[in-house]
Amino acid sequence: MRPIDAEELIRSTINNPLHVPYITKTDVEATPTLEIEPQWTPCSERLPNHDECIKNNGLFNVSDGDRSYSEWYDNDKRRFGEPTMSGFRVDYAVIAWMPLPEPYLVKF
Repeated sequence: MRPIDAEELIRSTINNPLHVPYITKTDVEATPTLEIEPQWTPCSERLPNHDECIKNNGLFNVSDGDRSYSEWYDNDKRRFGEPTMSGFRVDYAVIAWMPLPEPYLVKF
């Protein structure tokens, strides 16, 4: 499934002189994919769930308010940080997080 701009789809369908009273699969396929930028999620609103942790092996982009960097999330401890030889170093400065972007794919 791909996100599309529904308003653009409706606008282009209604403005079509051959408009039919419904949207066809061809109309949807012709609509450009909507580019969705990942949004920062404040830690006070919610933390990553289990499925989000599995997607990137628990690695997320995080921010402390001054900078952004990547950090692991420990779903058991419900904390961001990094594994160390003696356990897990918790990063208490993280105030927001977002998923990592999709990997770059070379188009041939």
